[in-house]
Amino acid sequence: MIARLKRMATNAGEQIYDRAQLAAKVMADKEWIAAEFRGDYDLARDALSADCFPELTKAFPLSALLTLIREFPEIEDWRKHKFSLMRLWAEHEERIANAKAAAKSNAPKQERQKAKVSDVIERDGKIMPRFTYEGASH
Repeated sequence: MIARLKRMATNAGEQIYDRAQLAAKVMADKEWIAAEFRGDYDLARDALSADCFPELTKAFPLSALLTLIREFPEIEDWRKHKFSLMRLWAEHEERIANAKAAAKSNAPKQERQKAKVSDVIERDGKIMPRFTYEGASH
């Protein structure tokens, strides 16, 4: 019984991967979305989710599953994570965080300049020469 249960678990993982791949292809079919849902992508996704992924609708939305299949298109990645959607999602979020950190560290650092009060007064005097900081006009 245990061996059968393990096979079923493996098959279930591979099936969710196959179903996600197929769902991505269906959702890429703009003609189908146009014909069936007047071009409303969200409506098509919700209908596909309700009809083909009823066990995931509340726990893990189809939009997230489509994100995973886009980011991890190879079944080997899914096997590495034992087909766990939560593990895959955690790696997806980690990749996003790493990309943001890399972008931030690669961004040119702006040099802050310290201004002296006298420099600011001189600059403002050139911009508005008819007034002085004492409040009197020229």
